[in-house]
Amino acid sequence: GLYDRSEPLIDLEPLTNWSQIKFIRDRVVDIDVESKVLITRGNGNISFDAVSIDIGSASRGLEDVPGAKENTIATRPITELVRRIEEETKVLEEQGDQSKVNVAVVGGGAAGIELAMNVLGRWEPIVGESNISVTILSSFDKLLPSESIANQKVLMDRLEERNIKIVYDATVTRIDEDS
Repeated sequence: GLYDRSEPLIDLEPLTNWSQIKFIRDRVVDIDVESKVLITRGNGNISFDAVSIDIGSASRGLEDVPGAKENTIATRPITELVRRIEEETKVLEEQGDQSKVNVAVVGGGAAGIELAMNVLGRWEPIVGESNISVTILSSFDKLLPSESIANQKVLMDRLEERNIKIVYDATVTRIDEDS
């Protein structure tokens, strides 16, 4: 709710023009690594010396975990996440502090932790501190295991301050409407 829906989006074409980088809107359908060539759908072959591939991320488990598609708010595509959070926010605003909200965030990586803190920050003022519970489900035995001990401690302190719970070594096998 701090930003207009379009503010966090980046229009790549003006950015690449400003950076004097050639912008090509197309799909890569194959990569010939030996010849260092990208084969595209509409622009033919594009030679490269180095290639960085950002295919975006997907919400894993939506198709495989029973109930996931019906009972969750997926994080991808991001525009759908924003739309669904806005919808839920409106429902909570209508109900006010009558609502009890239990949020489970699947994923204890940086994005999951950020999402947990943001949902809490967005909904707690609407429903009240005593009416919201946020839990992070992490498949690891600690959050951000590749970070330094000092960073992990600060993170854990911030999560504890916000009363965000963590369940470690968690694997989601089914999602129901209420659990």
